[in-house]
Amino acid sequence: MNSARISVAKTILPLLLLVSLVANAQVRHQPNPNADADIRLVTALLHDLADGQPETAYDRLTDDFRYRNSAFGPTSGAYELLLEWGDRQRRFTNHRMTVEKTSTHTVPAGPRQCTWVYLEGTWTALEGDLPTKISFRQWARLRDGKLAELYLTPTPDPLFAEFAALVKDSSNP
Repeated sequence: MNSARISVAKTILPLLLLVSLVANAQVRHQPNPNADADIRLVTALLHDLADGQPETAYDRLTDDFRYRNSAFGPTSGAYELLLEWGDRQRRFTNHRMTVEKTSTHTVPAGPRQCTWVYLEGTWTALEGDLPTKISFRQWARLRDGKLAELYLTPTPDPLFAEFAALVKDSSNP
């Protein structure tokens, strides 16, 4: 009797594993039909911030928005994001935001349902007569047509790569 159970288990377990892998692959690789609109939403937020339009930027954020800039410390909220960019408006002139690379990743169903937007780009400005150029990488999580989270790093940050791996794996609850 024990031998029969082992034989059935050896047959069924690999089949279950295969079905699970196929199901996860189908969920994970569904195209995002709203990719262009999602990317426009995130880039619009960046341009609002760089152009000194905090009210418009704030309207693009969820009520429980979270923000993390790896150069400045712990996770914070909308107030800190707007405060940081307000400081930049006072210190710098001739702001310009250039987005060079974009991608999206959608988790279509389940408790982690959302869309992540990845951007790479460059922010340039003048501090007095001194030109400033900062390359950045960013992940933004969208929910219900607004930004729920924003993770920004101004340098190639190894923790950012680990975060990216977690985001890509977020379709596995």
